[in-house]
Amino acid sequence: MKAKLSKSFRDTWLGMGKNKKYLRFFIILGIFIFLLMADSPIREFVHTSRKTKELWILKYVTDLGDGSTQVAFFLLLLVQGYVYKVERLKKLGKAGLYTLLGSGIVTQGLKQVVRRARPDISLRRLLMGPTLQDMSGSFGSFPSGHALSSFALAVVLAAFYPEWRPLFYAFAFLISLSRIYLERHFASDVYAGIILGWWVGKGYVRYFLEPGQGENLMNLYTSFLKKLQNPKTYVLILGLVLFSGFLFFYGLTGFTLFDVDEAVFSEATREMMETGDWITPHYNYSNRYDKPILFYWMMALSYKLFGINELGARFWSPTMAVALVVMTFYFVKRTLDRRTALLSALILSTCLEMYYLSHVAVTDMTLCFFIAAALYSFFLGYQSRSDVNAPTSLQRGGYWGSYVFMALATLTKGPIGFVIPLMAIVPFTIAMGTWRQVLKEARIFSGSLLFLAVAGPWYALEIAANGWEYINSFFIYHNITRYLAVDRGHRGPVYYYLGIILVGFFPWSAFVPHALARTLSVRRRGRRDRAFVRGLEDNPQDPSATGLPLLYFVSIWFFTVLGFFSFAKTKLPNYVLPLFPAMAILVGKWWSDYLSNGWTDLRGMKISRLILALLTLLLTLTAAATPFILGKLAVQYPGRFIESLDVRAGCWLLAGSFLMGGLGGALTLPRFKRASFILLLITMVLMNFIALTKIVPPVNAYFQAALHDLAQIVGDRMLPEGKLIIYGKIENPSIVFYSRRPFIRVRNKEALKDWLQSPQQVLVITKTPLMLELQGEVSFFLWKERQGYALLCNQPGYLSRR
Repeated sequence: MKAKLSKSFRDTWLGMGKNKKYLRFFIILGIFIFLLMADSPIREFVHTSRKTKELWILKYVTDLGDGSTQVAFFLLLLVQGYVYKVERLKKLGKAGLYTLLGSGIVTQGLKQVVRRARPDISLRRLLMGPTLQDMSGSFGSFPSGHALSSFALAVVLAAFYPEWRPLFYAFAFLISLSRIYLERHFASDVYAGIILGWWVGKGYVRYFLEPGQGENLMNLYTSFLKKLQNPKTYVLILGLVLFSGFLFFYGLTGFTLFDVDEAVFSEATREMMETGDWITPHYNYSNRYDKPILFYWMMALSYKLFGINELGARFWSPTMAVALVVMTFYFVKRTLDRRTALLSALILSTCLEMYYLSHVAVTDMTLCFFIAAALYSFFLGYQSRSDVNAPTSLQRGGYWGSYVFMALATLTKGPIGFVIPLMAIVPFTIAMGTWRQVLKEARIFSGSLLFLAVAGPWYALEIAANGWEYINSFFIYHNITRYLAVDRGHRGPVYYYLGIILVGFFPWSAFVPHALARTLSVRRRGRRDRAFVRGLEDNPQDPSATGLPLLYFVSIWFFTVLGFFSFAKTKLPNYVLPLFPAMAILVGKWWSDYLSNGWTDLRGMKISRLILALLTLLLTLTAAATPFILGKLAVQYPGRFIESLDVRAGCWLLAGSFLMGGLGGALTLPRFKRASFILLLITMVLMNFIALTKIVPPVNAYFQAALHDLAQIVGDRMLPEGKLIIYGKIENPSIVFYSRRPFIRVRNKEALKDWLQSPQQVLVITKTPLMLELQGEVSFFLWKERQGYALLCNQPGYLSRR
């Protein structure tokens, strides 16, 4: 009986069947998520339970897992094998070194992408954030390199000496445990290292050590080539997840939160968790009505998983960006073809505004995902009406999915969450002459009830709690007034968003005009084709007409939403992000037809090449001229510390990458189609890397470092009963987030004088010019001054307290 149970257990967990692989994957993932949530409690337990004797022993144990120690050991084995002519030692030495090489590549690649802070990092170092030149490893917590390499080597050693397998694994586990006990890694880092190390070791044994290794490698190579020629859908999706995940997650924690929006969302969520009020967001412990609740709830979940830090704050923006790319691929594959789907997803992954908004903790990427999901769901339901083979549940599910996603978008940013989808859906159905049928099929009444069931409860609770104050602030001011009037100086001409699209969707914006023109021209030719007008079939006479109902839908999506925001008085670059999926599909179809010789419109090609070349030259000149402009500004405004903003190397590298990729793509486009597309992709990946390593960190340091330093002092030194005063026009929520202290805003000297004369501890953050004006009029003590900001206190005794 025991043998049967053992066999059953082994077959269940170690079997190689397809379903069992999925089962094991989800079990591994579930344990990892659990450990992520338990990282802080485990660390606290370890910290309070540590003993000096155990620390002394485990320090020696952890040194044995160091890469240099392991390399030296296997080099020694290799040398001994050659000296004493022992073939087994030769093979073991080589296997160990190759395994360490593979482990190092995996470890360092993930460390550079994730850049998670170690448990023992100081608050000051945490606020500084990681830098490209950082060699201390302070932001290299995930995964544990010691655990990864130790378990990879344990698998390899066990292949040579099977009888010692338990000892090898026990020693690798002890090394892994030491990393948690010494507080160099979180438990989830070590667990990830163990799993990855196991896979690295198993892969090496399977393809390099087992009999028939040449056949194994050749089979792997042949299988890879076959899959590359005709990859399965899940392979493409996995590739898109890895590609877009790298682009959107890379450098995510490489800089501290920017003021204003990032910091205020992050602080409001932190206060929500602290106060336990999950209905009304607060900032500085006062009600904040700017945005609905969903994004705060999502950020609170990531805080639970990753801690209250930059990763926890920003996690959902790149996650939603990756989800948007994958969803676009699946949607276009279902409605057009796989080539167009892949090109559309790659295009969406590699444009400037997607890079920017996937790296900041704001609602725009989440809103864009929900709006795109609502429109995709609607079109799937709409398209199924003409497919006799489509199940009725697909049509119903598509329409109902649209209601649900509009409700989630409304919970993310307000009425705009359903206004934007309806602005595309209503004109499309009217233009196609199917609006009466859609009204019946979409079940407006039950769909509206579903919408209200998802979005309504929170709005009802919020209005019940805050009444007219909330209605006036959110619905009237933040939605209606900001559309009809300029808010906080965010103005622009009617054509403002054309420039945003040209730069934000670069380099693919060069192809948008011709892609739109092709769609509209074929639409005009097909007006009398009743089947086409109703969206029942494609026009077979023109290759560019394939999938015209979808292209017409996304064209209407583009024009209506662009027009809506163009006439708004308040304008911001991120408002038009919901247009990007539509443009990606249009341009993806353009490239798909072009790569398959589906059209030969030389005039349109010349126009697209010209736009690409002009945009490239404009961005190249802008990037190259920026250091010289900053140099002149530093001389003109000596008190603003512009000379400390050194972005020369980054700007020149950026200019070079723009020039190489943009002009190269424009010049190679007529003759080398695939090479041109790949060159544009590589250019955008390179630009992303340069920006996140050479430009964003110094810009972040210039705008944020001084206040972060002062906020750290406030958080460390201010007594529980102390008061923090912000004097002057300083709109920087990051002060509250990093100090974890509320502030009182003071705008006149008399009020500040009263506070400084208070017997309790009072700290004041102000600008240096204002501090100089106060000298002789108000009594205070200067604690620290940095880069135009000063921290003052009311009693000298507090300067030395810790």
